[in-house]
Amino acid sequence: MNTVFVIVNLVFLVTALAILGIQHKDLSSARKNIFNYSVIPSLFFAASGHLFFGKQVRAAQGWNDSVGTVTLERELGLTQLAMAIVAICATKNPQYIGSLWGLMLCIFGINHVIVNKKVTAVAVVDVAYGATLLGIYSKELFQQ
Repeated sequence: MNTVFVIVNLVFLVTALAILGIQHKDLSSARKNIFNYSVIPSLFFAASGHLFFGKQVRAAQGWNDSVGTVTLERELGLTQLAMAIVAICATKNPQYIGSLWGLMLCIFGINHVIVNKKVTAVAVVDVAYGATLLGIYSKELFQQ
């Protein structure tokens, strides 16, 4: 399951970087396209993993199947699903959800290192994709 997560999130990261590279002269369009083709799909992917494949995700992360763990994982998936739904409604202002998702991914990646006491591929991809999104959206967010 971790391999699938890493590969799919690398696809989202490469998609964002490719769009940014192709549309670097029109950052407004680039941000909107990255939002539509990378951010929103990655939110749905993350939510679906926690909501529909929770047992596999827990096993891959080394989490137990206690009621508390299952509940928190489901709440994480529902939070990501809510963000995806809001993102669909807020495509004119992608900087808010794009920045929030980037920040969350960075924090999740750092937490994986803290909990696992080692750097994992999941942590690296989370931080790399999150930092990329923060670089793309936070500057626009704070200049308003």
